[in-house]
Amino acid sequence: MLAPDFTLPAIGGGEYTLSDFRGKQPVLVVFYRAYW
Repeated sequence: MLAPDFTLPAIGGGEYTLSDFRGKQPVLVVFYRAYW
């Protein structure tokens, strides 16, 4: 089962799309919840 394609903004500008990495390397997406 493949994850649905999505796009996230990059810190330095631009964006990353999941499909750009498919078949090239593993992808790990981490979401941090802010507590400060």
